[in-house]
Amino acid sequence: MPLTRWLSLAALALGLSLVEVGRAQACSCLRRQIGPGRLYLGTGGTLPADATGIPWSGTPNMAPDQVRLTREAGGRRVVVEHELVREGEIVLIVPRTGLRPGDVYTVTVREDRWRTMKERRPELEREFGSSIAPAEITARVTVTATGLVLTDPTLRTTEHIERPVQSQWADAGACSSAIQADTLAFSVDLPPEAEPFRDYLLYRTLVDDREWQHTEGDCAVNEPGRTWTRQPGTDRIFSECPADPRSGARGLGRGVAAGRHRVRVEIRSPDGRHAANAAAEVELGCGRPEQPGSGPPNTPARPPAPAPGVSKSSEPPPLQKNGCVVANVQDAPMLIVFGALVVGFARRRRPVRDQ
Repeated sequence: MPLTRWLSLAALALGLSLVEVGRAQACSCLRRQIGPGRLYLGTGGTLPADATGIPWSGTPNMAPDQVRLTREAGGRRVVVEHELVREGEIVLIVPRTGLRPGDVYTVTVREDRWRTMKERRPELEREFGSSIAPAEITARVTVTATGLVLTDPTLRTTEHIERPVQSQWADAGACSSAIQADTLAFSVDLPPEAEPFRDYLLYRTLVDDREWQHTEGDCAVNEPGRTWTRQPGTDRIFSECPADPRSGARGLGRGVAAGRHRVRVEIRSPDGRHAANAAAEVELGCGRPEQPGSGPPNTPARPPAPAPGVSKSSEPPPLQKNGCVVANVQDAPMLIVFGALVVGFARRRRPVRDQ
């Protein structure tokens, strides 16, 4: 095969391979299943008196040997036999003797040793260092004498403003895109007796009876019963603004449509014994006049305490620290052009055959 044809094919293959690498690696999320997951506990590591188990989530293959459970008795710790009972996306760690008011446990949960620790963790530790989740977490759990009372929760708007948001509905070749939108943030106000168990409860947002699940990027994952705002009992919905404000269009399809909507948050205990709803009518649409409540969010009277092993920050982690890698796809066309120039140069240097 002539040298020029070899050069042409090589340049073309190199350029196309980089394009494919860019597509494959655009959202290469390496850490979705690393770590021991999380425990759902109330303030100070508490559970209500009528809880049936210690809620846990977050590992792909939950098994009893990933949990160590001890109970404080007479100044010493006694190992407690337990079983895992699945409740949807949550697993309950249930002592064989049951949970009783006044019991104090120490629970340690660790990631899947046979798959994650042996195959993924060494690679991720080399790449990300100490920024990855720990292999295990330990928490002290106290069963209170107070049962859960989940009556008459309400929904409160904490922010309504047009601003950029990071969206999972990204442009081609990206993990996340910033879009301008009319955003509405809200929080569930629990009855005072239930507030200490805010972190224990699970929340699910529905807009016009359709589930609203959004993340700030393809590499982000919402934990069960939580949203992209991270803090329990909070969420944010939005309607994207038109690219050209003069067009008269009120939205481009990402987010919810502009107009009036009914927002409802389902609240339930991890064991399913208690459930309630908080709902409100809201209006979304870009270009609306400023209204009261459009400023910074209200400060709740009693900010929720994060569960053990969960970051206190309400801001999502940077996308790069979630293992999201975007290849430099723009280099591929340049290499193709470079290959064409090489081919042209080779043709100009080719000797003329004798006639």
